[in-house]
Amino acid sequence: MIKSPNDCASLQNGLDKIADWSVAHQLPISVRKCCCIVLGNVDALNTVYNIGDQPIDRVSEVRDLGIIVDSTLKFTSHKQKQMVVHLDLIHKCFVSHNPDVMVRAFKVYVRPMLEYAVCVWSHAITMQ
Repeated sequence: MIKSPNDCASLQNGLDKIADWSVAHQLPISVRKCCCIVLGNVDALNTVYNIGDQPIDRVSEVRDLGIIVDSTLKFTSHKQKQMVVHLDLIHKCFVSHNPDVMVRAFKVYVRPMLEYAVCVWSHAITMQ
């Protein structure tokens, strides 16, 4: 948790150590894929962090494995749209509307989307 300029310096020191380690082990960090997100309502320090000599972009939301987290810790996804599209495709593409076939199609195409990151969604719902 960043509460003072000393905390900012400590975080930057940690980033410097990671950058030095990556150079020493010939595992470069792609800084353009890195970002800084401030969680919470207040960002009084407004510090710019660097990896090596490159500044890290500051963003208001981050997408990781299809889950978008914003600076207020609200979780969003495009899951609902994907689900509707998949259900519509199942209905249109399958010639047979046999219940057994439709249930199997649901389990193969839609259910994995519903179960993906279920622990994050469960936690997000309880936080609201």
